[in-house]
Amino acid sequence: VSMPTSETVQSQAMGYGRKCDDVLLTDLFGVNYEGENGTDEVLFDTSNNQINNGGGLTTTELREAREILSDNECFDEDDPDDGLICVVTSKQVDDLLGDSLFQNADTNTQRALVEGRPTKWLGFDFVRLNKNLVPVASNNRSVLCYQKNMAVLALGTRGSRIQERPDRNDTIQVRSKGCMGATRLQEEAFVEIICSEA
Repeated sequence: VSMPTSETVQSQAMGYGRKCDDVLLTDLFGVNYEGENGTDEVLFDTSNNQINNGGGLTTTELREAREILSDNECFDEDDPDDGLICVVTSKQVDDLLGDSLFQNADTNTQRALVEGRPTKWLGFDFVRLNKNLVPVASNNRSVLCYQKNMAVLALGTRGSRIQERPDRNDTIQVRSKGCMGATRLQEEAFVEIICSEA
């Protein structure tokens, strides 16, 4: 256990990574603050940056999201480092794999059905997260699409300790703590797609 490469320590590191994902998504969908004192609330813009077609994730919704981001001039199509991210769960991956346009070899050069996962489609890089981390309400999952440089995860102090617990029969305890938060840098660079999971 005391080795940094042990399964227990690696598991703790992965747990910390999941916590970072959780904080990032919660804060990107949540209230952000701006102003001189950082006290002015900014809510996620669901009136202009939300797509809800009542179904699962398809090429149609991704095209709409891309159009909104393009109209808002959030990314440079000629700059490969100015990419788009789409945060999905395994259900949205399955929806895409069943989309006929996504499957079509004439419109998609990747072999997503062979690989079992999309990597890039319509300029979006897909990040699959555990469904417990991605917001859901009434069988509708919130999928987040955004320009990758407009989401910031700030990590403050972080520390990990491995120690014996004499009060627990000398079991080993791995403990990590950290300070983190996230924010949207530009409201127009984020689009929420509501995907039905019914």
